[in-house]
Amino acid sequence: MTAFEAEGFTVASAGRGRDALATATRTHPSAVVLDLLLPDLDADTIVDRLRRSAGDFALVLVSASTDLPYAAGRLHADAYFAKPYDLPDVVAAIERLVSGPVATNGTPA
Repeated sequence: MTAFEAEGFTVASAGRGRDALATATRTHPSAVVLDLLLPDLDADTIVDRLRRSAGDFALVLVSASTDLPYAAGRLHADAYFAKPYDLPDVVAAIERLVSGPVATNGTPA
């Protein structure tokens, strides 16, 4: 069980960008929690493809990258959190952004 599941969210996770795209296309998530540093695709490519295939969703970025604030603006993220982050802060942000069940893609840490 992930920390997000323990908070009551429905979670679909993926450790690679291609897997996240396939999962999001299939599940049409309400929110996507995305780490900027996935091994196979850059965040710009992932978000562009997600916006075209997965419908409308809240985008929450997490990363240890110093580029996080700039990437959040460039990708029009609804929220972003630098690692290490406090899980209650991320949960509160997602709850503010969506209502009902939430599918989370990316690498929840």
